[in-house]
Amino acid sequence: MLTDESKKSILPYEARNLFYEFKSKKQGRCLFAFSDGSKSAFYTGFAFTCENEVRSYKMNNMCSIFTAELLAIYQCIEYVWSLAINGNLLYPEIVICSDSKSSLMAIKNIFSSNGIVQDIIYKVKELQDLHTQVEFLWVPSHCGIAENERVDLAAKNPTNPIPCEKLYLDDVKKANKKILLHEWEDDWQTNFGTNKLWKIKKDIKPWKSSYKFHRVDEIVVCRLRIGHSVLTHKHLFKREPPPVCQHCQAILSFKHILIECPAFAMQRRKWKIGINKKSILTLKRNLIGLRTE
Repeated sequence: MLTDESKKSILPYEARNLFYEFKSKKQGRCLFAFSDGSKSAFYTGFAFTCENEVRSYKMNNMCSIFTAELLAIYQCIEYVWSLAINGNLLYPEIVICSDSKSSLMAIKNIFSSNGIVQDIIYKVKELQDLHTQVEFLWVPSHCGIAENERVDLAAKNPTNPIPCEKLYLDDVKKANKKILLHEWEDDWQTNFGTNKLWKIKKDIKPWKSSYKFHRVDEIVVCRLRIGHSVLTHKHLFKREPPPVCQHCQAILSFKHILIECPAFAMQRRKWKIGINKKSILTLKRNLIGLRTE
């Protein structure tokens, strides 16, 4: 790492000075290379620079920024290896600079299950066998380091990017999950007329109050929200008429018990339960109170 401090806690000129100080110590015996990945709504790619060589790659937009950063590092090492194997590498040591701290931390784990990380580790070993040492350096982005700005531009706005058709299972899973969530959200908002839960929950975001310490509490919360229980739906299994409230002769339902029936007015006051079904079935305190009552 160029510094142990986070990007937010170090000023751009401080990071820039630290880098050039580090580079001056390696002057004459070390080759510096830079890699970077980029992802937007319409474009995913990566690039690396090594001396006067600049190469940009365009990826499938399913790929994540993490994958792009790792592939940028791998292609950079692959390029250096090709120089070394052909006897064109003039330095015994190479420093690969990246602004992706997560990628560099992943490379430190030699037991990583990530295929690109394993390829990087293997290629580093091949370079070591050719008597070339590889060092990785984290440098903060957009702090005025000319080489870093150059590779950043090459990754975001390439002139003639090289196609990279590789796809990885984790990226495909994440992309498909995103598509399914989008379709689920669209269906949730479109078919609200047949969706009982839509009346108390307008979106598909996680319902934090659903997660309880005890499984029994989760079951109670779920059954209250969907309105299904032995008390209100047992008649379906027995093929009998729906149950009727003994106090007011109305069809028995959770809505009737929680809001309408005057027989439970005392319990509603005790637990401060209002007349809004949505607020009742959202509050953790009320739901757990109903179970313990």
